[in-house]
Amino acid sequence: ISEIWFDGANGGTGYYGGANEERRIDRTSYYRWPEIWQFVKQLQPDILIFSDAGPDIRWIGNEHGFAGETNWSRLTTDDIIVGGADTRTLNTGDPEGEQWVVGECDVSIRPGWFYHADQDSLVKSPEELVDIYYKSVGRNGVFLLNIPPDRRGRFHENDVTSLKQFRTILNKTFRVNLAEGNRITASNTRLNDEQFAPEHILDNDPETYWSVDDKVDNPEFGIDLGEKITFDRIMVAEPIRFGQKIEKFSIMAHLEREWIEIAWGTTIGYKRLLRIKPVHTDRVKLIIRKSKPVPAISDFGLYRSFGEEGK
Repeated sequence: ISEIWFDGANGGTGYYGGANEERRIDRTSYYRWPEIWQFVKQLQPDILIFSDAGPDIRWIGNEHGFAGETNWSRLTTDDIIVGGADTRTLNTGDPEGEQWVVGECDVSIRPGWFYHADQDSLVKSPEELVDIYYKSVGRNGVFLLNIPPDRRGRFHENDVTSLKQFRTILNKTFRVNLAEGNRITASNTRLNDEQFAPEHILDNDPETYWSVDDKVDNPEFGIDLGEKITFDRIMVAEPIRFGQKIEKFSIMAHLEREWIEIAWGTTIGYKRLLRIKPVHTDRVKLIIRKSKPVPAISDFGLYRSFGEEGK
């Protein structure tokens, strides 16, 4: 078993209702979470446990599938109550958090979590699923999509059609990285060592990365695209095994003889996807505006979207 959920723990007020006073006031003692989690790990040592407080995966704080624009994978869970956490904190994480608890973005492909025939016409469209993808995976989160089986024990045809078209949009959008194969330079390379060279950003290997010396202000890398191209999607990734370092960054394009900011973001994490209006340029650069020591970037991509009218 790869993952187990402890979902809400009968919160006692509002949506869940029905809990007695003892459970409502002291859910941790009543449900004996540390003992339960220890028992689960004894049975399945590699399992990931999901709840408001983790300990391995945290709820993202809503059921729309949206992570925060700023989303840290760190969180201090000591004072978090399962079924009673601050949803704003769950949505953004905490840059000073003491635990590594990745945010999981859960949402259903239908209005409800279970199958209802009267919702067959209310399945989320491929475009809606793509939007959720950018707001979950594209914000350093994990996308968990609920697909309820119907009374035949099968996924309904409407759900399957939407899922296939969703996959097609992603495949065609991210099939070709327009930045690959081009010349890349950087304002600084850590220790002037090839191990940390900017070329690693475009080598399609998540294990390699570009990094800079200690206490370097606003380091940047630039890509000469050789000729003018059009793109409207940007991907950036940190080498996540070292944690999250970057707190703010800018993407610039050379337009009309000057550098113009075309996108910016806060956290990056294992993946950040940015949607912008189409840009036509032959040069781009990324500037790290603020970070913890020492920032590093493992991957970068420029793409042209497919099948996302109005986005």
